[in-house]
Amino acid sequence: MYFWEKEEEIDCELIERETENVCYDYEETNGCVMGHNMKHMRNLSLEECQAKCTANKHCLGIEYFRYSGESYTSTAYTEGDCLLNDGTDITNPPCDADYYQMYFWKLGK
Repeated sequence: MYFWEKEEEIDCELIERETENVCYDYEETNGCVMGHNMKHMRNLSLEECQAKCTANKHCLGIEYFRYSGESYTSTAYTEGDCLLNDGTDITNPPCDADYYQMYFWKLGK
């Protein structure tokens, strides 16, 4: 391998969030966030939903549809639904992710 073929290491601290999304990871939870939905989008993949959040400086995570297997669930959300969130508290107020089938992914680095 020549020196010019060496993969460049990315310093995430130096990259602006509004322009790059390569440094942001998401942590999956088994909960959901109540009262902090910024935007509801449909027909997105999980990766597309996460990219929308990463590009929004106010977004702290997403809720994304995942079939829960429960017999009694809300019909408000379907496969491909994405919610951008400006909050991260999955405990207060209580939110039943299995009922809504929308599970929170926390934005991290």
